[in-house]
Amino acid sequence: MIGIRRDIVGGMHEDIDITNHHLEQVEFHLMLAIRSDFADIFEVKSQQILTRGETATVWQDGRLITEYHNGSFHRGLITQPECAGSRPRYANGRLFFDVVLAPGESWHTCVNFAAIVGDKTIYPQQTCVVEHNTEAKRVSKDFLAQATQLRSSNAKIAAYYQQALIDMSALRIKVEGNGRDFWMPAAEIPWFVAVFGRDSVVVSMQTMAVYHEFAHGTLLRLAQLQAIETDDWRDAQPGKMPHELRHDELTELKQLPYTPYYGTIDTTILWITTLAEAYQWSHSEALLHDCRDSLEKALIWIDQYGDFDQDGFVEYQTRSTMGLRNQGWKDSGDAIVYPDGTQVDPPIALCEVQGYVYSAWKDAATIYDSLGEAEQANQLRRKAGDLYQRFNDRFWMEDAGFYCLGLDIKKQQIRSITSNPGHLLWSGIVPPERANRLVKRLFQPDLWCGWGIQDAFKPQSCLQPD
Repeated sequence: MIGIRRDIVGGMHEDIDITNHHLEQVEFHLMLAIRSDFADIFEVKSQQILTRGETATVWQDGRLITEYHNGSFHRGLITQPECAGSRPRYANGRLFFDVVLAPGESWHTCVNFAAIVGDKTIYPQQTCVVEHNTEAKRVSKDFLAQATQLRSSNAKIAAYYQQALIDMSALRIKVEGNGRDFWMPAAEIPWFVAVFGRDSVVVSMQTMAVYHEFAHGTLLRLAQLQAIETDDWRDAQPGKMPHELRHDELTELKQLPYTPYYGTIDTTILWITTLAEAYQWSHSEALLHDCRDSLEKALIWIDQYGDFDQDGFVEYQTRSTMGLRNQGWKDSGDAIVYPDGTQVDPPIALCEVQGYVYSAWKDAATIYDSLGEAEQANQLRRKAGDLYQRFNDRFWMEDAGFYCLGLDIKKQQIRSITSNPGHLLWSGIVPPERANRLVKRLFQPDLWCGWGIQDAFKPQSCLQPD
């Protein structure tokens, strides 16, 4: 029987245990193949890996050291067996152990994996088959203890909720600010374990009733990265919140703009709503103090840069040669299309983004009310009221009983039927008499698949008549 346990605390510690349950002695070679390509995460995702630098491997003093260099970019992996039941050997990229086990006998080895990141080496915690209390485990227990508890007579519901808490715990990224440690949610494992804008603020809002500290960490970290100047390479403008921060090879060598990259139209707007929600849940004066300046800059960004053609609606258009063509929550290059399936050229004013702005202005008004700044609060409410009327005049499609996907470069409606208008319902920008029609349309067969509302768009020529 072979048992393997892995702990990732800094680096990775692995325990390998083998027990002979046979009635006779067994002899064999245990071989561990070690491969390190140091591929950039974006190339792994695209399945187009190109090795640009040089890799060297050395077996020395019982350690396998593999290092990768490409100009200033330096990464490496140190693999070191410890506490082994037999002496390790190395050949052709493999570790070998000679294992001889009498009936009922066990064999054990530890393998430590330390990561080299530039001039820093990140070592694992040495645990060696002993139950331990790592920092990650302590923090996870603390999170589970502080999160909202759920009791239910339905055991499945309780189990689902508890598993969701454990999953959220695994997605946390530490944020340091003003002498305190906070946590923000990463977007996804494994591709997006990074500081992310839109995904983190949305998750923070969705989990506010469960763990509002997520919002504090997210708000603080994004505020720390808020753009202070115009930089077309990174699609940055003053006051804009980041989309994604990376430390990979292509980014460090300035072949990709994720240092961070600001090509998202909605993060800055949703950041404002998240701030208002977090304050309502926590009533933390420290939170408002930490985010006050960033709030003012975010509001200015909406007016000066979000609505860059001053038509009264917020739109996006990349200025980076490596930027995202589409910068809403559907950000793939072919995500925004006309009813006949042809792609829409930016700039594009998405329908849901206008709802976000409406909500953000109203939410910011409540914050300024709390700060005793009635004039600023009233001004924001007037702007929200004007947008309410302007949006419903321009985006509503009476014949379809639905909102259009957005406005194109000619300020004409993109009349594609998609799930995007569903976001408008929580923003409050939909009049009550239109809300019922909107909901009914979302539940038509071309959008409702039985499991949920589909994101995928189908050209009208492919749709069955209602």
